[in-house]
Amino acid sequence: MPVDRRIQAIRKDLADVRLAERAFAPHYAAAVTRGIALQTPLYADHHGEAPPLSEVLPGDRFEMLELSGDHAWGICVTDGAVGYVPVETLCDPVSCTHVVAIASTPVHATPHADGPVVGALPMDARVEMHMPVAFAQVALGYVDAT
Repeated sequence: MPVDRRIQAIRKDLADVRLAERAFAPHYAAAVTRGIALQTPLYADHHGEAPPLSEVLPGDRFEMLELSGDHAWGICVTDGAVGYVPVETLCDPVSCTHVVAIASTPVHATPHADGPVVGALPMDARVEMHMPVAFAQVALGYVDAT
């Protein structure tokens, strides 16, 4: 059966166990759900030499099928793209309650508006925030609840 490797997790040596009835592979793996802590490209190869296939954002879920060295291979749940992400971008899954709705929001080192800015979250990044709070903690620091 034809396979679209961009959205179906199958390689010559390994495939998602959910594809076992439709495609043959020497080994199958069950996905382990991880979260994405940092914005990163999703690559077709683990060397990152090919152009990115997609981009994963903070708060996205990643169904990891293989962890090898400094990269993980799996599926970005948000868009279904299959590829490799750096291990350091993975975290425990977050129960996302809010989505960044502006082009970019600063991440502060401390939960204060005048705290040093250490990064930014892009539009559509997902965060967990339980109201009422002024700042939500994210992987890099804190974002303003507004």
